[in-house]
Amino acid sequence: MSAYPWHIIGGVTADGLSFRTWRRGLVYTAEDTQDAKAKVSAGADDFPHAYGLDNFRRGDAKVRTYILAAVLAHRDAEADAVRETAVIDFGRQGCHEQNLNYFNDYREHGRHLGRGHLFVGTLPTTPPCEAAISLKLTGPCFYMDAFDRWHVLWDEVTNFFEMPGIRRVMVCRYESDRLTVLLAEPGGTLEIPDDSGPESLARRIFRAE
Repeated sequence: MSAYPWHIIGGVTADGLSFRTWRRGLVYTAEDTQDAKAKVSAGADDFPHAYGLDNFRRGDAKVRTYILAAVLAHRDAEADAVRETAVIDFGRQGCHEQNLNYFNDYREHGRHLGRGHLFVGTLPTTPPCEAAISLKLTGPCFYMDAFDRWHVLWDEVTNFFEMPGIRRVMVCRYESDRLTVLLAEPGGTLEIPDDSGPESLARRIFRAE
């Protein structure tokens, strides 16, 4: 068990095309990503009050899920997005697979025919970066793979809050078609067992399924 000087203000679990927020218990179930976009956008008078889905079409289903989950995590927290938000994607099935897709496309089609013109700027963090762009987040964004050593992730969240200007951290985790996104802010004390990931925290703090 370790204690961390921050707290979780909201989150969401996306199981395929079913989204459930942790704190408010909001549920969105869709037939496809476009249907999910329409249902999430229908609550535009709710938090966050400003986000953009102009680039929604350019991503695949995984990227679109990240974008919608990031929006719903803010809605769950009843918080508008703040530009000074850092983003971490943790694990191997989110960014890692997208990176391979971009690299293989670049290798097959080159810089001009495929997605090569996006290669340098988006290689490290494609899905969470698209989510960050939609919410106009300008903090650091990267992915890390620590082989499910969760304390490494939570230590990294703490490190972000020690950086000047970082006001919030968004953590993403994708595994087996299940995406979790949480928002953390500094302050308070959160005790986390060393083997606890985002979903076990959601169950413990918010009693979310």
